[in-house]
Amino acid sequence: MSASLLLSPICHDITLYSIVGLTARLNGCDGRAMSQLLFGSPYAGLRHDFPSNLDHFCSATQGQYGEPACIVNDFTTIPYFLRFRSAPSREEALQHMCGGSVEHLKFSLGLPPCPTGALLPLRHCMECARNDLNQFGFAYWHREHQLPSTLVCPEHGCALHEAGIRADGTGWTSLHLPLDSRDHGESPVPLIDRPTALFCQLAKLGGMSLRSDRGDMSAATLHQAYLHGMKQNGLLTRTGQVRATEFVGRFERTYQPLATVRPFDRIVTPRCVEGMLRLVRKPRSPANPVSHLLLIHFLFGTWDLFNAVVSWEGHMGPPASSEASPIDLPCHNPIGPSAPAHLIGPLLAISQKREAGNISLSKACREEGVDVGTAMRWLAKLGQPVPKRPKKLTDGVLSEARRLLDDGLPLVLIGDQLELSESTIDRICSESPEQMQRWKAANLEWKREKYRQAFLSAIAAEPTITRGQLRKLEGGGFSWLSRHDRAWLTERLPAPYSAVARPRIKRRPRVDWEARDAECARAIAQLAFDFQLQSWERIKPPAILRRLPKLSFSPRLDRLPKSRAAIAEILQHTHRSSD
Repeated sequence: MSASLLLSPICHDITLYSIVGLTARLNGCDGRAMSQLLFGSPYAGLRHDFPSNLDHFCSATQGQYGEPACIVNDFTTIPYFLRFRSAPSREEALQHMCGGSVEHLKFSLGLPPCPTGALLPLRHCMECARNDLNQFGFAYWHREHQLPSTLVCPEHGCALHEAGIRADGTGWTSLHLPLDSRDHGESPVPLIDRPTALFCQLAKLGGMSLRSDRGDMSAATLHQAYLHGMKQNGLLTRTGQVRATEFVGRFERTYQPLATVRPFDRIVTPRCVEGMLRLVRKPRSPANPVSHLLLIHFLFGTWDLFNAVVSWEGHMGPPASSEASPIDLPCHNPIGPSAPAHLIGPLLAISQKREAGNISLSKACREEGVDVGTAMRWLAKLGQPVPKRPKKLTDGVLSEARRLLDDGLPLVLIGDQLELSESTIDRICSESPEQMQRWKAANLEWKREKYRQAFLSAIAAEPTITRGQLRKLEGGGFSWLSRHDRAWLTERLPAPYSAVARPRIKRRPRVDWEARDAECARAIAQLAFDFQLQSWERIKPPAILRRLPKLSFSPRLDRLPKSRAAIAEILQHTHRSSD
């Protein structure tokens, strides 16, 4: 370290990014120059979440801030993200941050697809910033404020402000501190409009998770702690099953105020809240810390109670001596020193049946009405550990399963043939996307052949069957073929019935127009050509028709051609006379 280099003091809850920024201010350097000096890279020290090149930083500062492990634990938010995960370990995360890039670390933590995202914006509390300015002469970024689940200040209860410098993509090559005057980027905006007690409680839980001295929790211990909390809240049945509908309903009602606030909007909304069941069932992959904190708040309320339950579960195990009666053996668990009263009788019966032999644990549990998992856990705690069933999926079974998948057989049929569960078949498919794609293509051809044969068999069994009957025939394949193989189906459909032309019936007219025409023509012939028109009359056919004697019908000249010609002759004569 250069003798003239002034280092930032260590303040309560300060971030490493703030230390680098204050050091740059004290020495009059810009961001990239200070990052190059402290980290050996012009950009390693500009990352406000997970810095890299920590070995070079410790060497440049001569260990003034401690070893790399102390820096990661005391000046970054890494403990928050590793708290509920077993992988990556703290050693692996430290190795990434001592190296040249931390991008792989973010993917290992699952940040890009999770509700928090991989880009965590800078946040600060206005009250904390003003207090820091009055006490130290400068404001700095607090670690607790940078946690994704913290939207209000745990100390003052006011909404945090999100800095617009890095949120909009600007200012990445500079080092910034709260309350700086900005010549680019958006002004800080509050994360929420009205802070409530719920936001404050979650912020305090996040801070406790960040500062807790407990090591990273194993998935098994965490799962058992959650099950204990579920039982205390009445969300487990007597046999240890999760009351899923009640859990989802209560969880959704409790956190409904958070449904429109990031990052909770991707956790507590009705279409996402069922994902919380993965934490209380057998988790197959780690979840984001925000989901864990919501579940801890829902089941335990405080970090101290949760930490006590985790401690009990961590120390719980089978007794050292196996000479005592399995029901009377002491056990350390948060529920009590022995098994619940309603389980003592069934557990004793299950133990006796297993000792007698010729019965599986599953069958014994079904006969006694106890969940298999509950029985295995209590028998293990009470001195009779039950060995898990040996793996069914041997190399030979796996090869046969893959062969059947390549043949396109339905998953249920494969499971029946190999006596494998549906979840096991799903795992085989999910392990290889290429295997899944091959099965989908082969399964389509398998279904095509199956339904074609069913359709042809239906036609062969009843040659006179109609299209309508084929459409309604159960198992005939008409519906599937019409959606996926219409061209083949159209070629083999029976010919539709042709419409039968009805013979045209020659209708006998009701009116004898020729007779009417002859009657009207005779009446017109009796009319003299030299009749006199009144002054108001025009030389039109109505003037002639008004002078005819009474007929047996009303004349329609369009249907009486002879009468029409006779009237036209009279009108023509009248015109000549008037001229």
